[in-house]
Amino acid sequence: MRLWPKSRQSLPKQFLKLFRNKSFLQLTFERIEKIVPKEHIYVVTHIHYADIVKMHLPNLKDENIIIEPERKETAACVSLSLSIIKKKDPEAIVGIFPSDHFIGNEEFFIKQIQYGYEIACKKSMVCFGIKPNRIDTNYGYIKKG
Repeated sequence: MRLWPKSRQSLPKQFLKLFRNKSFLQLTFERIEKIVPKEHIYVVTHIHYADIVKMHLPNLKDENIIIEPERKETAACVSLSLSIIKKKDPEAIVGIFPSDHFIGNEEFFIKQIQYGYEIACKKSMVCFGIKPNRIDTNYGYIKKG
C-alpha cells in the first residue's frame, strides 16, 4: 500500500503511527522482541533516519543501529547487516523483518517465525511470503519447491 501524502522521503511509512499510536518500526520491534532478546535485535537505516530510529526506539543501543552509508535497495542493506552481524557472531541465525509491513495475526506470525527458526537451525534458508491476491510489479514472487 502506498501511503502518500503521509509517507514522504523525509518521513517514510515505517515511522508513521497508523495503528495503536505506534509506528510500524515500533510495532515490528515489539513483535520481534517477543521471540528475540532486544540485545540481538538490529535496525538498519540510512544515516538521515538514525535520529528518528533512536526517537522511536529509545531503548535500542546505538551499536544495534546499523547505518547505511548511502540509500540502496533491500539486498544491499541486508548484505551490510549480515556482514556486521557475522563478525560479531559467526553462528548467528538471522531473520530479516521489514518494518513497513502490517501483520494482522501476530500470534500466527510469531508461531511461523519460531517454526522457521527451528528449520534455519538445521542449516536451511527459510523464506516467508504470502499468497498474492493480484499481480503487482511492485513485489517479488517466491517459487515454491
